[in-house]
Amino acid sequence: AKIGVSAQLAGSDLVLSRLEIAGTGFSLTAHGSSKAGVLDAEYRIALADLSVFASTLTGAVQAEGRFGGKPDALSVAATVRGDVGAPGVPRGPVTLRVTLDGLPGAPAGHAEAEGQLLGAPLALALDAKREADGTLRATIRRADWRSLHAEGALTLAPGTKLPTGRVQLRMARLQDLAPLVGQPLSGSLSAGLHLDEGAARLDGEALNAGLPGNHVRRVQLQARVTDPLGHPAVTANVSAEGIETGSLAGSAKVELQGPQEALQVRANAALRASGTDVAVTGAAVVNVPGRQVALSALQASGKGETLRLLAPAAVRFGDGVSVDRLRLGVRSAVLEVAGRLSPALDVTASLRAPADIAAAFAPDLAADGTVQVDAKLTGTSAQPSGTVRVAANGVRLRAGPGR
Repeated sequence: AKIGVSAQLAGSDLVLSRLEIAGTGFSLTAHGSSKAGVLDAEYRIALADLSVFASTLTGAVQAEGRFGGKPDALSVAATVRGDVGAPGVPRGPVTLRVTLDGLPGAPAGHAEAEGQLLGAPLALALDAKREADGTLRATIRRADWRSLHAEGALTLAPGTKLPTGRVQLRMARLQDLAPLVGQPLSGSLSAGLHLDEGAARLDGEALNAGLPGNHVRRVQLQARVTDPLGHPAVTANVSAEGIETGSLAGSAKVELQGPQEALQVRANAALRASGTDVAVTGAAVVNVPGRQVALSALQASGKGETLRLLAPAAVRFGDGVSVDRLRLGVRSAVLEVAGRLSPALDVTASLRAPADIAAAFAPDLAADGTVQVDAKLTGTSAQPSGTVRVAANGVRLRAGPGR
């Protein structure tokens, strides 16, 4: 990068006659002054290649504007123009204009965008104003692009930190976002955010949504957060019907309740995996700031067998993932795992099982006897190292030539 500055300081007055910053595909120029406590400056920014910020975008943008006034009553104006496209999508002109006055104490402003974004018309208009009594009001007057539509209004009363009001959003065709995410999408989405004194409520629904090979017929979210800026507590329900991903299909539901330090989570799912019906239930308490999960219940049933959590277990995910004595049981078999799983391995595991446990997955392998496995592993999951000891006692197949 190259930087050039020419300025003159006389007492508390500053005159910036030249500021230039130039790098690969980027440039900034500005000039202005601060005299007797009054600012007056103009600037221009150019970005020659949008793919520097997002690989799914092509084109270039330029921004120019000015700001000035006293520190307690600043005005800002900016105009951004560009030709924006995506791989396989022609570029189109987009213009954004923003004006703000009365910063920071009594802001009032307007933002408006128009043009062709990724081959479709864009129309955006936002207003914001602080009233004489100190109330700040913001309104989405228009927000439309392809099948996306948003509307709403928010009010922030003096002395409060959380605004009140609502914002609604819907998108009838999620595939409109495919050029931005770089993958084909399907389905539709609708969501609403409602804010009142001390609480926020979010309702959302997605229909027939997914990516190739992954699809869900319907997802519903209902969530309420009290005191979101202080000590947030959540009550939420998430349900998914018609899940299809690879060889897995079914439905699932998750319930959350409590503060972030002790968020109670309950989940259940009815799935079909590789032709087998599986029912899963679980319960845990999540400490979000502490990055820890206390798993209290887990059960999975399929093919007449049931896998159970035999004792409470702790999972920590603050610095990688580690497990504090996870014990699972099927029939009289017991699997125990403890230690660090990522980013580096430092884990011990043991399995005590009757040999006929294999018959649950391969009936031809029904056998008498017992099997014991003990492992101590280090390294990484890609390149583990360590020792594994296997002891088989009295093992004999019950039928077939192997008997």
